[in-house]
Amino acid sequence: MNRSLLASLAVLTVSFLSHSALAADSSDIPGLRAQVVQLSRASGDTVTLRVEFENVSDKDQMAPDMSKTTLDEPIQRKEYLVLGANGALCSGSYINVPAHGRVVLWAKFPAPPPAIPSISVTMNHFAPIDDVPFR
Repeated sequence: MNRSLLASLAVLTVSFLSHSALAADSSDIPGLRAQVVQLSRASGDTVTLRVEFENVSDKDQMAPDMSKTTLDEPIQRKEYLVLGANGALCSGSYINVPAHGRVVLWAKFPAPPPAIPSISVTMNHFAPIDDVPFR
């Protein structure tokens, strides 16, 4: 299955989400906000990150390239990159967020040690979102 098809299948455009965010931030792109809605440990020593991007502006915006997202662990000062060749284990790069719409994107990372309770999420166009707890 090619990567663009996987990206299309992985992107979820919704009118509202009922879950609460673990952490949130605004970007340097006017009207674009991000909420970390899932940061969970998975089998195979991996972590799944899901981020909801909300566009409150009157024009379409592009979500950041999820393959460039990192998890930054402050205790051991370690940076975790998206898994796969060239960040292939994510929902894609520069996905459109429609005006007044929302899009949920995901990425897979190697898991930090179990003793680490939270981590910082760093995405292009956003300040680091610190102390995001694993759930």
